[in-house]
Amino acid sequence: MSLLRRLFAGLLALFCAEGLAQDPWPAMALPVDQAKVPAAAVRVLRDPAGALAPEQALARLRAGDATSDAALNAGITGDTFWAAMRLRNAAPERRTVVLAHDYAPMDRVTLYDAERTRVAGDGVPRADSNYPRRLANFPLTLDAGESRTVLLQLRSSANMNFAFSLWSPAAYARSEGIVLAAYGFLFGALALTQLWLLYGVVLYRDRTALAMAVYLAAWGAYIGFLNGLFTGWLAPLSTSLLYYAHIATIGLLFGSGTLFFRRFLQLAAFYPRADTGLRVLQWASFLAPTLFFLGLPAIFVSSVFLLLTGVAPVFNSLFAAWLWGRGHPFAGVFTVGWVVAHGSALLNTLRIAGHLPPADWIVHLPAIGIVIALPCFAWGVARRLRKEHRLAFTDALTGLANRHRFEAVLDQELLRAERNGQRLALLLVDADHFKAVNDAHGHAVGDRVLAELGRVIDGCARRTDCAARIGGEEFALLLIEADRDGAMQVAERLRRAVEAELRSPAVTVSVGVAAHVPGSGTVKVLRERADEALYAAKNAGRNRVIDAAELVAGPAADGNNSTCPRCRGGFQCMAGTGRPCPCAGVALDDEQRSIIATRWEGCLCRSCLLAVRDETKHLAERTP
Repeated sequence: MSLLRRLFAGLLALFCAEGLAQDPWPAMALPVDQAKVPAAAVRVLRDPAGALAPEQALARLRAGDATSDAALNAGITGDTFWAAMRLRNAAPERRTVVLAHDYAPMDRVTLYDAERTRVAGDGVPRADSNYPRRLANFPLTLDAGESRTVLLQLRSSANMNFAFSLWSPAAYARSEGIVLAAYGFLFGALALTQLWLLYGVVLYRDRTALAMAVYLAAWGAYIGFLNGLFTGWLAPLSTSLLYYAHIATIGLLFGSGTLFFRRFLQLAAFYPRADTGLRVLQWASFLAPTLFFLGLPAIFVSSVFLLLTGVAPVFNSLFAAWLWGRGHPFAGVFTVGWVVAHGSALLNTLRIAGHLPPADWIVHLPAIGIVIALPCFAWGVARRLRKEHRLAFTDALTGLANRHRFEAVLDQELLRAERNGQRLALLLVDADHFKAVNDAHGHAVGDRVLAELGRVIDGCARRTDCAARIGGEEFALLLIEADRDGAMQVAERLRRAVEAELRSPAVTVSVGVAAHVPGSGTVKVLRERADEALYAAKNAGRNRVIDAAELVAGPAADGNNSTCPRCRGGFQCMAGTGRPCPCAGVALDDEQRSIIATRWEGCLCRSCLLAVRDETKHLAERTP
């Protein structure tokens, strides 16, 4: 069998050599480094049945029976084609060059020349080449001054084009190394982005991140098939399986892309009709590859794929741009990435269909497009996740932390305080008579007042503190590394700031303060103490600050009449009202009782009691 093949190759070489003078097309000189084979140097013959023998095909090409195709791109066709070219070595020494077919998904390329018959291509398990086999390539050796006619047979179930290039072996190896390194970098970036997205899926249960991860995986598979990056791994499979895998990848790409588009822009919530239409396109893309198994007319299948891979992305791009113009919060950078990615895919589709030449920049355009689109998509998803996280833990009206976030911080800080002895204080703030504000001015004004109140509270907090809105008009401020005195100062400053700044309508606040004492209890105890202090401030007349420590100060140890004469230090309910004594257990000495009797006319409200206590304290400090 080997002898017959050698005999056939020898006869073909003899036939080619004898007919050199008859070849009607110009010879191309071997390049020093690299050169594209021009369209004028290639003759193409269509062989629909694939029945021509090599010598028959060459004879017809020499007779001028060639297909006129200046762009060297026949589009999608299942026909067999023959291509012939003449090469000439003008150098004074023997030279070896690499003839490469520049379209990686070409299923099978068979070369007939004076040396031997060789086979390469995307669907060939063992290609006859010693060089990287992303492209079908054949080493050719020409003696000094030799001219040779090279005949090739091309078969492909996808795009059929006749773009060839000649390389020196070193230049070809260098070029393929750069291309493979660039695609390795791209696939690495895609893999890292997918890991980040899957982390977001696990952490936030976000389906949009999962849709983008599937979409990027489909992009990677699409680019891999398009550039022959899977040739070495999948070549043992049959050509038909490779073809169907490639088609299935295209369906997955555009189907998952539409799903990502819908979820990212939240069309189901804002534009349900558009979402329904895109859902139909999504499932049509997923199911379109099955059309190739049904034996339907090729023109129908091609039209469906043109609709899904061409018209649908254009519609989506225009729709995203329209959303961007209408101020959609997530449509900006996403639209740029989407237009670039699918615009590059559309140009590649036009090239495959034969409407554009097989130029290098178009062949690699999908990879260039996803390199530009990837940071746009990643930034958009990250921004969306940040906003959703912020909405989940932030009060929308005031911008402060919400109750859920505040309780989590409070738990964490209390554990740290118990473990490290850290100081901690809790302020509960409540707007006085806020219902009257809503009733008199309306809820819009009430919302504005709450927003302003949140601003004032946040202004009194340090960066390490946590300010939150935990109820309708109730706020909380957790002071980190703050003792009782420091917390009281912050609370009083906050009360005065509210009184000074919220004047239209006038609003005041009551504040309850509770400082954490190591070993004193849990979060519940701290909250209850601050709440009791706030309740006491409300009962004492509002627009004041009460410290929880004063509520539990208790009666004087000597049992004399130095406590409040109304409750006698027991804090019992007064006259059946169910309210504790407003003195809040503030101990009184004789001097303080005298001041109350003369200056405050016996008033026992907490404000007067504290004022008396502070005044006598300052007098004692000034006394030498």
